[in-house]
Amino acid sequence: LFFFSVEAFLVLRSHQDAGKITFAERLGRYPDALELISEKSPKYSLVFHSQKSVFTHQTPCLQILNFEVDRVSWLTKATYAYYNIPSGLTTKGHIYISTKKHNNKFISDDTFVVYLDGSGQERTPWPQLESEIIHNDEYCVFVRSPMLGSQVW
Repeated sequence: LFFFSVEAFLVLRSHQDAGKITFAERLGRYPDALELISEKSPKYSLVFHSQKSVFTHQTPCLQILNFEVDRVSWLTKATYAYYNIPSGLTTKGHIYISTKKHNNKFISDDTFVVYLDGSGQERTPWPQLESEIIHNDEYCVFVRSPMLGSQVW
């Protein structure tokens, strides 16, 4: 997983816009946001991100437990959990994810938006919460976002 992350990061850095396509072609698989946030998606845990290390300290062992998809709004409720160090307990919560922007148009096949307030399509999302999927399969997801940088789940 570590070598996969490093290779992906280097390919993306060296090719910028063409890097994602080159990387997908090398793996023989193009990223798919709808596949990633579906009810059949496996549980993923955050293992690496390149920005805002304070986030990892506040949410150690962050794991996505499940996805519930609303087939009308195409808004996905993602339930997550992380170990809370001060209390020694597991903290659970949820966020909403969509492949559509606030104007009800799809972004692209490899992009999703996180809505922190649960409003879904009603408000303009923060650009920092838009994430680009570089690679996803049943074992891992490599994502890039302005908020956390490069991430491996």
